[in-house]
Amino acid sequence: MQFDAYPTPGQAKAFFPYVVDVQADLLSSLDTRLIVPLLPIQAGKTAPKLLTRLNPVVELAGKRYVLLANQTANIAASRLRKPAGNLADQRQAIVEAIDFLITGI
Repeated sequence: MQFDAYPTPGQAKAFFPYVVDVQADLLSSLDTRLIVPLLPIQAGKTAPKLLTRLNPVVELAGKRYVLLANQTANIAASRLRKPAGNLADQRQAIVEAIDFLITGI
């Protein structure tokens, strides 16, 4: 489901514990999903110096992460197992980041 956050499959989970499915549910019949990794922000620390519009800070399960829209990728839908949460309440920031990546505005 769009904006579901999943544990990152494979070895990348050491760097990015979660990925967010940003693909429209209308395209759920495709066997791939468009994902964006989440970079954790350590408690008590500020977010890394990134472009705010491209890399907004989002929350998942009470923890803060940087959405790395510039590292968008696709993955086989079958590799995304049980979601850890959903970021639909942060849809605006996520969509604006992807739009900025594509259009630059």
